[in-house]
Amino acid sequence: ASGEHVLSWEEMWELQQAGFRFYPHGLRHRRLNLLPDDELARELLASRHAMEAQLGRPGPVFCYPYGDYDARVMEAARAAGYLGACGLRPELNRSPDQLWDLSRFMVLRTTTARGFRSRVTGAFGCYAAMRRLLRGGRSTPDR
Repeated sequence: ASGEHVLSWEEMWELQQAGFRFYPHGLRHRRLNLLPDDELARELLASRHAMEAQLGRPGPVFCYPYGDYDARVMEAARAAGYLGACGLRPELNRSPDQLWDLSRFMVLRTTTARGFRSRVTGAFGCYAAMRRLLRGGRSTPDR
């Protein structure tokens, strides 16, 4: 993966007891759009089963690792029994028609309270959209 600290099952269990919720990201957090169909299916199913076994609660929504997905990955997530899935965009979810293309935003160790507030109110998504327009359509990192 990225070399960043990943939470242990014990840390996730403690955070879950404090009200946090965790959802599957793939068994080995691989770029799913690059995997053959059989490996893609294994990543999706094994990820949910491991999380449910370790944390004792369902994992109905999938989070595409790195926000990378395409129509094939969305269909595989649906076929694996997920009720929806999310990428990695800073916008708020406003349409009930986008269950397989939900947005989510990153909260990093360096994210301030002000930065967090801007994400959950939608202000960051507006800021990111403006930056994309000013940069000629190039992506703005979610910081």
